[in-house]
Amino acid sequence: MSRIRPAGIVAGALICALACTGEQPTASKVDSPPETKPAPAVAVEREGVSPASRDGRPPPPPWFDEAKIEHAKVLNKSASDGPIAGGYATAMVLELQPEATTERCIELVQAAMSESLPDRLPAPSVGDDGRQTIQGQADGYHYTVVCGEAKGKPTLYLSYTAN
Repeated sequence: MSRIRPAGIVAGALICALACTGEQPTASKVDSPPETKPAPAVAVEREGVSPASRDGRPPPPPWFDEAKIEHAKVLNKSASDGPIAGGYATAMVLELQPEATTERCIELVQAAMSESLPDRLPAPSVGDDGRQTIQGQADGYHYTVVCGEAKGKPTLYLSYTAN
């Protein structure tokens, strides 16, 4: 039986929040009751404020650095304001060079991650849409990496949830 990890749920929600587009749904009834359960807060990083500088937030893993991925453009960075699913969630979406393939994306990420996680990286899984995903755990955090096309461009999603 498959077990869903809370960090995987957070990662999935962040993937959709960062990569999905579309209009907000409108209410069909004006008198419908208000939402009683607010969504977890996610703060977008501002210049000079890193997630590690917030009280209680551990520093990011060494591989969680856009500079480690050549010729990547940061599309979005976000971090939870507080603990979600037992930890602090942080994510970023990078646009890769137009000629970058999903396989090349995975190679770049594996090279960056292997510096701090030697012998711990699982093989990527391939989804029906051709995206490749790596998920795993390291000391103190759970990570998710997704390589594939988003909005017609090669894209890399990186996230971790620190305990």
